[in-house]
Amino acid sequence: MKPTQEQLNDPVWWDEHSHDQEFIFFNSSIGEYQFANRYGRQYHGGGLLVGDEAWELLAKRPTKPAFVPEVGIECEFMDGDKWSKCKIDYISDDYIVVFMSDFNNYEALSKDYYEFRPIKSERELFNDAVSEALERGNIQDGLGNVMYDSGLFCLKEADK
Repeated sequence: MKPTQEQLNDPVWWDEHSHDQEFIFFNSSIGEYQFANRYGRQYHGGGLLVGDEAWELLAKRPTKPAFVPEVGIECEFMDGDKWSKCKIDYISDDYIVVFMSDFNNYEALSKDYYEFRPIKSERELFNDAVSEALERGNIQDGLGNVMYDSGLFCLKEADK
């Protein structure tokens, strides 16, 4: 089914349907719309989707605007190889001063060096944990533990 223009403009729709692909094509050889990279290849399927005359580019994933922190909000910044929580205290032309409650101190972070993002919702954290369990291939044990630990399912005391 052909996606609507509203769907094609919606980054959340792409996140939910594209399997991390950046483009959607109409493949006339099979009469279907399919997500793929810019070369018409699907990573998760591994095969060539489109040939020179069989495809038509329908849309490219819309870019998400960069997150711009504001004074007073709580967010996260990339600290080496992990995200750290902070509260924005002050913003200048070159630096963002953050308060890190985990360490009870202030840091001045270069705007050009550090990346900021909103704090992830419980849903996003759950999706990340499930994706990680699936990537590790430990579906039976790992996925069950992730779902239980998420708090979505409550076992009776006798079943624990």
